[in-house]
Amino acid sequence: MLENYCQSNGLTNVKCYNMGVWDQAQELFFAAGDDFVSGTLLNSDAGKKVIKIEVDAIDHILDGKKIDFISMDIEGSEIRALEGARKSIQKWNPILAISAYHKLEHLWEIPLLIKEINPEYDIFYAHHRWNMDDTVCYGKM
Repeated sequence: MLENYCQSNGLTNVKCYNMGVWDQAQELFFAAGDDFVSGTLLNSDAGKKVIKIEVDAIDHILDGKKIDFISMDIEGSEIRALEGARKSIQKWNPILAISAYHKLEHLWEIPLLIKEINPEYDIFYAHHRWNMDDTVCYGKM
């Protein structure tokens, strides 16, 4: 769908990758279904209805290519994915928009990790809903 959208809107400078981001190349398993656990990261596919997703680090996927903007809302996997983007963030200083509401500790862990990766980032938060859902940690130079 993303590739079709980009092509039909003339976004020739956008490259689409059919995979998830993480801190390493791996296959992850997520619960499949219509209930509240759908989308939950699982340890394996043993005996469950699952969706398998190929993931890799942004640093591996892009292999040094320039990146201007990173936006993540990946259901609590933001820390692992940021670790996998460490070299790209250090090299290119992209604007960051990282969801920080999936786990309470992400409210402080995400900005601390961004500052560890590059201490020059200015960090700020924005709430995009009336509650804690859609709380985003922004980083920019």
